[in-house]
Amino acid sequence: MKVLMLSIDATISDRNSQSYKRIKQQAGLVDGLVVFVLKKGKEYRIYDGNLSVWSSPLPGRVFSTIWAYNKARDIVKEKGIEVITAQDPFFVGTLARKLAKKFNIGYEIQVHGDFFSNPYWRKESLLNKLVFNMGLKNVKKANSVRVVSGRVKNDLIERGINENKIIKVPIFVDWRKIKNSEASFVLKEKYPQFKFIALSLGRLEDVKHIDLLVRVWKDVVVKNPEAGLIIVGEGRQKNELEQWVKQQGLEKNIIIEPLTKDPVSYFKGADCFVLTSWYEGWGRTIIESLAANCPVIMTDVGCAGEVVKHDENGLVIPVNDKSALGRALDLIAHDNDLRQRLISNTEKYLIELPDLDETMRLYVISWEKAKK
Repeated sequence: MKVLMLSIDATISDRNSQSYKRIKQQAGLVDGLVVFVLKKGKEYRIYDGNLSVWSSPLPGRVFSTIWAYNKARDIVKEKGIEVITAQDPFFVGTLARKLAKKFNIGYEIQVHGDFFSNPYWRKESLLNKLVFNMGLKNVKKANSVRVVSGRVKNDLIERGINENKIIKVPIFVDWRKIKNSEASFVLKEKYPQFKFIALSLGRLEDVKHIDLLVRVWKDVVVKNPEAGLIIVGEGRQKNELEQWVKQQGLEKNIIIEPLTKDPVSYFKGADCFVLTSWYEGWGRTIIESLAANCPVIMTDVGCAGEVVKHDENGLVIPVNDKSALGRALDLIAHDNDLRQRLISNTEKYLIELPDLDETMRLYVISWEKAKK
């Protein structure tokens, strides 16, 4: 089987990136994998065995889409492409649908986010509202649909998508490696002023709603002056968060650090990990935190209810509920028995997740479903 992948992940063009390594693994599953990267704005060509990566030399969604469409007219015939897979259900999904129709081949849509059931995604921008129906149309017409969570799968079924063409493939995390690894530093030795540390780690973007956690932390410090919040990441909300921390006089209790290449040491050193997102498709950092025996507080998004069961191996709170977040933090900070119980119940859910071999097998099943 030969596959054409349409992607908006610019890091695939970097041979040293995790994205490239994942794509290289996927190429080993098929006779040939060609990847078009539509988000680079600078031409790259990589030939690596049966993997070819081409990035658009043109900037912008419109021009890169035109480039990909024209390039595909030659590549599909030349390479004998049998399946097109799109890493996004919207503009990239539309391109996949049109190419599949033109060449009479099947296409797969990958749905990595909770776009259709979660109202917050639509409220995020006018563009999201405009492309909502377009994305749903692309999913409905796809030959196969690969989703990352049961939450997304169930929503699509409720929207009339044939369950038989939906394959659930959670984002693979080598949780056993994390569990058995050693931290390279001790977080409480780095910040000895804190007796309790909550961690937020990831992109500092509006969707992560970290400002909610920062606002709650003002109340946490009143009860527990030696509590510290460590925020690790980069993003458009970083300056806003830094300014708010200064305005509230919380510089001693909230530390904002740059993105790290060693997240595991942070997870292993924190007393809890907090995810406050408006929406998630899955939540990779949740799995990493659980594997590191770091108790989780998360909003009811992504893998909540599937991997994280409330009051069993984590605390699940409603989205945008400041009071519920404050109560959960108070429980985690003061109830050591609760923390130990949450940790002890974690592995039985992690062990149910597909391992790497099973994840790869599910990719192939989805592509086979997409073939005409």
